[in-house]
Amino acid sequence: MGGEGWLFLFAVLMAAVLLFTMVFFIIMFSDLECDYINPIDLCNKLNQFVLPEMIAHAFLTLCFLLSGQWLAFLLNAPLVGYNVNKSVTVLLSLSQS
Repeated sequence: MGGEGWLFLFAVLMAAVLLFTMVFFIIMFSDLECDYINPIDLCNKLNQFVLPEMIAHAFLTLCFLLSGQWLAFLLNAPLVGYNVNKSVTVLLSLSQS
């Protein structure tokens, strides 16, 4: 299996990890809906996963770019751009308050 195969195997494993974090987010939101957890605790638990999730997705997209997988890169680049814009906007708005 060449480098391309290893890259896509790594991408599948990373996607599985990101999918499990999304399932965790949904479980936490359902706990909030059922009033098992208060909103501040929910934010404290989920905020610690947001930036690592964005970094993992950006790293995976960078791997696609560096290996020349143009279709995979083009499919992931808009979401990385949105995540960067969202994180910069939120960080700037929080620092100006």
